Amino acid sequence: MGRQAYRHAMAAAWLLACGIGDGRAVVADLTALPIEQLMQVEVQSASKFRQQAIDAPAAVSVVTADEIRRFGYRTLGEVIASLRGVYVSYDRYFSYVGVRGFARSGDYNSRILLLVDGIRQNDSVFNQAMVGSESPLDVDLIERVEFVPGAGSSVYGSNAFFGVINVITRNGSDYRGSEAAAAAGSYGTGKLRLTHGAVRDDGSDWLLSASGYYQRGQDHRYPAHGGRADDLDGDRSGSFFAKLRSAELTLGLMAGRRTKENPTASFGQVFNARGSESVDESASFSAEYRKALAPELALSARGYAQEYRYRGDFIYGPPLYTNRDEAEGRMWGGELQLTSTHFRGHRIVAGAEYRRDTGIRQKNFDVAPYASYLDSRTDGHTQGLYLQDEIALGERVLFNAGVRYDHIDDAPSASSPRLALIYKPLPQTAVKLLYGEAYRPPNAFERHYATDTPSGYRTNPALKPETIRSRELVLEHALSPQQRVVASVYRNDVEDLIVQQYDAVADRFYFANVASVRARGVELEWSGRFAGGLAVRVGASWQRAEDGASGERITNSPARLFKANLTAPFLGERLLAGVEVQAMSSRKSEVRGEAPGFAIANLTLVAPRLARDLEVSATLYNLFDRRYYDPAGSELDPIDRVEQNGRNFRLKLSYRF
Repeated sequence: MGRQAYRHAMAAAWLLACGIGDGRAVVADLTALPIEQLMQVEVQSASKFRQQAIDAPAAVSVVTADEIRRFGYRTLGEVIASLRGVYVSYDRYFSYVGVRGFARSGDYNSRILLLVDGIRQNDSVFNQAMVGSESPLDVDLIERVEFVPGAGSSVYGSNAFFGVINVITRNGSDYRGSEAAAAAGSYGTGKLRLTHGAVRDDGSDWLLSASGYYQRGQDHRYPAHGGRADDLDGDRSGSFFAKLRSAELTLGLMAGRRTKENPTASFGQVFNARGSESVDESASFSAEYRKALAPELALSARGYAQEYRYRGDFIYGPPLYTNRDEAEGRMWGGELQLTSTHFRGHRIVAGAEYRRDTGIRQKNFDVAPYASYLDSRTDGHTQGLYLQDEIALGERVLFNAGVRYDHIDDAPSASSPRLALIYKPLPQTAVKLLYGEAYRPPNAFERHYATDTPSGYRTNPALKPETIRSRELVLEHALSPQQRVVASVYRNDVEDLIVQQYDAVADRFYFANVASVRARGVELEWSGRFAGGLAVRVGASWQRAEDGASGERITNSPARLFKANLTAPFLGERLLAGVEVQAMSSRKSEVRGEAPGFAIANLTLVAPRLARDLEVSATLYNLFDRRYYDPAGSELDPIDRVEQNGRNFRLKLSYRF
């Protein structure tokens, strides 16, 4: 999409938003509405305790289960892509999250921290946050998603680099019975889910859910390879989720397995050769205990364990042979947290966390005839202490100060401060001045992957953590009890960025701290809820992320983002409609050239009660069948951009019994 078309899309949506906001016929009497919804939204991810979003030391974004349903989101990645300042790229293998202009192709989402119910989900091998179809969590089980942009290591430690995504799941009380769901769509897609939830006499509840997904995929033409990849885009997965919750204890269990075929012949494979695929398996268990030790003192204790396995088959030749990559790792840990309001005007959070990464193994070998090139076994651990104080300086000023110290095995220790000054000249207005630092240590793949082959890899013992300094000025203001505006100006400075390098003398790739990035940007968002059930959210971002040495714009970094979401009921709420528009300017490819800008629209219709206890929804994605691309990473060379899906549909039925 060209600059002129981008401006036209923004102008049209802003006119629509302004027309709705000013229409007295639509909003007859705002004071008659029951609740000041927008400014009283509670969040729990910014400070590890519940607080109103306007008081949080960040410009927190929230997507609810109702919005997921009304806009037809199929994966966590699609939910995240709707957030302010965030975009998601897909290379037909994995989904990669970009935040405020930064999304290095193939970085495995290691620069965001993914939580489910407050528990870390990034794996122990790649530190990967899985958000696409590779995620083991069914999107239908999400109650809300909170995104906390900015450096978050002062509370969460490693990987909370550009932000923290916390997925809060549903409970048995949300179902009180069984629900079966089935979906079918384009590209031979089918999905089944069975969920049961119950509430016991003592007030505790439990939830069980299992899902299966299949997609035949498409036949893709890649001019750079001179042909078409036939029947090589399949995607199939299965997942299981269980949750038990009482007044003081929550137990969670999650497991999933996903197999994805690879049509792009990445890493120099033979093009259009069958057998190229990856398998990702994960299982995790978590427990959280909460207890009020006194009226002004609360205890939280969390424990978790996770196992992750990966297998990638790559086809080379001629003659054709299979090279296999395998990785596995286990992680377990615990955290103790005390929250005190004993001192007047202070809310103090103190905690200690320990994480052990164990049994990390990486292998690379030819299957037949067998030849081994890598068999690495490593372990590691991290110990963290953190302290945070939210201080009320009168009725209008909050000062939030926090710091965390992490001792990291085989890496320098890290200290991560955060400061936030929040001034509220009016009850519905907050001006936030934010500063934070964060770090990302090299993962096991970057540290220990080494293959004694031509164009293989070698290790770099001098590799050290990346660091970021984030500065941000935020304005949050309620135009009315149901309308909210958020404006943000930020700057991020990244140092010691870990980048893949090539040693021509040794003919080996390796990772080194060789780059810095400077990112500046502005974000604006307006949202409103009105009489009759109409809800609108419109946002725009302007950003520039550039190499610290050359000043050139970095790859996969759009200068502009635009998003608009509108949902409204019809026929006395017998039908709900959701319209979403997303637009993005051009992005440079790591290979050559760029992916042009684009604008796409999605339309969802939901019939909540087509029949008793039966809900039916239908979504048209890429409604106007726009042709658009995501930039390719160097591993896809000679492909410079990856075409995304044209117009496609999904029909979904949910029945409760």
